[in-house]
Amino acid sequence: MVSESTSLSGEFDMTSSSSNQQEAFERNRRAFQDHLERLLAAHEGKYALVHAEVIVDTFDSMRNAYEHGRQHFGLDPIYIGHVVGKPDVVHMPTLVHGLIHAHL
Repeated sequence: MVSESTSLSGEFDMTSSSSNQQEAFERNRRAFQDHLERLLAAHEGKYALVHAEVIVDTFDSMRNAYEHGRQHFGLDPIYIGHVVGKPDVVHMPTLVHGLIHAHL
């Protein structure tokens, strides 16, 4: 139990945590890219779940990959990549034109 006089400031560095999670996400993304050719040969069209730079498994849907990742790895950073030769492109004109801001 935390008393009113106890200060929690300094115990949680959200910037560092966010930065660490972003770095882990990027490492997982790179691991996916590094294995993409092999994945294409055996799992084209599926979704690959990556955790701790390891391809965990492939799934028929992004939702199944996400649910499996959360069940097994909690809130640890994961990456889900669509195993396709040409990456999916998402167009967000409001983001491109600066009408909204993404804080990544």
